[in-house]
Amino acid sequence: PLLRSAERLIKDRKQLKRLVGLEFLLKASKDDNLTCEQITTLCSLLPKITKSEQVLLEQLVARDVPQYNERYGFGLYTPHSPIHDDRIADGAKLMNGEE
Repeated sequence: PLLRSAERLIKDRKQLKRLVGLEFLLKASKDDNLTCEQITTLCSLLPKITKSEQVLLEQLVARDVPQYNERYGFGLYTPHSPIHDDRIADGAKLMNGEE
């Protein structure tokens, strides 16, 4: 329903309605993980692009921004599986005086 409303508003002649449609699309792109094709298709429906609309379009296109959530380490680190290296384990033994 949100995408249909956004599509209807984006097609409108009035700038304010188009801006609201782009805001809907921006929210849906963050919450619903829209594909680039869906966003491009809906944005191509704009009859004309004003400066205000251009700002929102740039935000929609900038989807390569890193996601800051638990899965991606909240932007503080890059989570990955631990590195298993025998040399590191051997070095730890030497440091603890076990050899």
